[in-house]
This record gives sequence, C-alpha cells and structure tokens, in this order.
Amino acid sequence: MSKALCTFILIAYQETNDIYVSLGSLLCQKNPNWKAIVYHDGPNDDMRKRVETIGDSRIRYVEAEKNKGSWGAYNRIDAVNNMVDTEYLIHGTVQEYWAPVVVDVLSKNQNADILIWNVAHHHFGYSVLDTQLAIKQIDWSNFAIRTSIAKAVGINHPTEFCADGMFIEECVKSGLLKSAVKIPRVLSVKN
Repeated sequence: MSKALCTFILIAYQETNDIYVSLGSLLCQKNPNWKAIVYHDGPNDDMRKRVETIGDSRIRYVEAEKNKGSWGAYNRIDAVNNMVDTEYLIHGTVQEYWAPVVVDVLSKNQNADILIWNVAHHHFGYSVLDTQLAIKQIDWSNFAIRTSIAKAVGINHPTEFCADGMFIEECVKSGLLKSAVKIPRVLSVKN
C-alpha cells in the first residue's frame, strides 16, 4: 500500500450501528490509500468496540471527553488541526456512504485544491444536490480539500447550521483555492 492520500473525518454521536455504513463504504474503496478518524462526541464503549473489531490499521478511533454538540464541529476542528497528516481530507459522519471510486477519483485529480461531487441528500428526499462552492449548495461529505488549505482557513463558525457552506465560502475568499474540479456524478449519499 502506498502512503495514504486522504483522511476521512467521521463524526459520530450515538449512531453505533451506522458505523458500518461509512466504514463499509471505505473498506470497499478500489484505491486503498486512505485513512479514517472516527471521532465520537463523548465516551461510547460500544462504538469503540465496534471500530476495534473491524481491525483495520487505517482506522483510528477517538473520543471527546464529553459531548460538545454543534454537530461535532469542535471535534472536526480538533481532527483537522491535530490529527490529519494526509494531502487531502474529506469530512463526514458515520452515516455517510461514499461510492467505491471516491479515493480513485481523487487520486486522478491531484492537481485540484478542492474536488467536489454531487450527493444524494436526505434533506432533499434523497434527490441529487448539484454541488457548488457556495453556502446551501455543499455538504461536508461531498468534497475533498487540501489539508493545508483547511488548516489555514479553519472552521470559524462551528455552531452555525451551514458551517460547511461558510467554510467553503471562506476558502474561496481566502484566495488559497487555485484549482477546483467538479465531478458531475453522485459519489456519496448523505443519510
């Protein structure tokens, strides 16, 4: 296996059975060069045991000392700033499903600072969200961004419902995003 290209940050809170959705989709990736951080918002022995049972060295389990709320945003911030060491990162939750080609598509588009793709989203009755680099047009789970840019810009509005869109808009305004690639296919499902 080559060095990991991307890290998936998977936020969890009490969705113990859902861990098999996201991790199952990662274990089915055609390109095995990924890592995952399952970050539970507060202690959860059952979740820890389930992740450990999977037994894949690419998957790291982390727990916050207590529930911090805000859709796991503070845990995302911690993971980005202190745990991600790959060229790219992809945000999500344990309820996301990624098509088996996501890492492969990213590998073929390494010239991009950000790679976005369409998503079948539960907020829209599982219709397809035509992803754009704008608030209410993107979700944490349907873009890969260079880790250096994510760290430089930061998640500055963690308590906002549209923190993902605000993050993207700040990335665009920063001038650090020199190249963006849009994949006009559905590559993830937001549960």
